[in-house]
Amino acid sequence: IFNDDGTAETSTSDLFTSGNRFAVKFTPADYPVRVYSANIFRQSETYGTCRLLVYNDQDGIPDSLLKQLNNVNLSPGWSEIPMSDYGIIIDDGSFYLAVEEVFTATAIGIDTDSDEDDSYAYYGSATGWEPFGFSIPGALMIRAEVDTATKLQLDEKFNTPMPIVYELKQNYPNPFNPLTTIDFSIAEASKAHLSIFDMLGREIKVLIDNELSVGNYK
Repeated sequence: IFNDDGTAETSTSDLFTSGNRFAVKFTPADYPVRVYSANIFRQSETYGTCRLLVYNDQDGIPDSLLKQLNNVNLSPGWSEIPMSDYGIIIDDGSFYLAVEEVFTATAIGIDTDSDEDDSYAYYGSATGWEPFGFSIPGALMIRAEVDTATKLQLDEKFNTPMPIVYELKQNYPNPFNPLTTIDFSIAEASKAHLSIFDMLGREIKVLIDNELSVGNYK
């Protein structure tokens, strides 16, 4: 989920003060989702360090803290921070990924060609969270990857026969953008492993790796 166009025109360097936080609001299209990773653009030729925070939403601003990752290293350009191991599940509404200044100016990229509506800043308890557009118009270049593999559904329609063979059907629609459905059948209770591979045969995503009962799944 992203709000920028991928090109930074400026950065948060001029707003640097230890403790300042910059956040982006994300609203998934479906639920539940797991926060899989954060992608942060550093507009600098040097490496930096930040604190990464995940908040839930309350009346359109960051509220209670869901997770805090200390001393996250940022490289020049885009940095991906894996988060799938932290079990952050969003059941409804929005969530925020926030970066807090620590030892060095984060120089988070700002895309001034995109809307600032989902970007927020925190400069201390005196003002609290406020729209980032009050400081600089533009979208903060922080992106979220969410994993909707938790949306596995067991088809329990009475007119659907229980499977007697293992089967993986063609996904539909195909081609697709941005969503597709994968149907498969489990003939007996067993461990199921479902992966996505690229055209070169490299495994790029594990969707399912757990015990499933007999049934038709999607």
